[in-house]
Amino acid sequence: MTGLESVSEASLRQMRKGVNLRIGVAQYRDKIARIHAQGMMVAGTFMFGNDGDEADIFERTARFVLDAGVDLAHFGILVPDPGTDLYERLRQEGRLLYTTYPHDYQRHHLGQALFLPQMMSPAQLEAGYRWAVGEVSRWPVVMRRAWRTWRATGDPFAALIALAWTRSGLCARIG
Repeated sequence: MTGLESVSEASLRQMRKGVNLRIGVAQYRDKIARIHAQGMMVAGTFMFGNDGDEADIFERTARFVLDAGVDLAHFGILVPDPGTDLYERLRQEGRLLYTTYPHDYQRHHLGQALFLPQMMSPAQLEAGYRWAVGEVSRWPVVMRRAWRTWRATGDPFAALIALAWTRSGLCARIG
């Protein structure tokens, strides 16, 4: 299985994620179950702020992580790095919020909006990201997720990794 990236097919089309589209978002759960059946954990990275993302993307993604049994979830806001096609497109569209480099590299982390999203404000994007992280990392939820990982993989060490990953804040800090 390839990286998950998004639960929005519109976003996957915009990102040109052909493999994900061929698998189909509707099939993600089945693929996760098949991976679990082999005793392996599932890690999913989800990026928010794609042009196909509507305001409900945060709730849809958190629900998917919880319902489908993603063991290690990682969330981030799309980062348009200078020199990339994304950066150039957003620059041409006048949607970049910061363009003074190298100074603005200090803003490059996965929790800050660096551009104007199409379907929400930068503040809504940041708040939605924080909400999704919080939704999957609350103690009762983390305990249920760790137990589910143990049951799905048959591996108590995998459950401990899932618990530590989420509660340590790594689901929001890598980037």
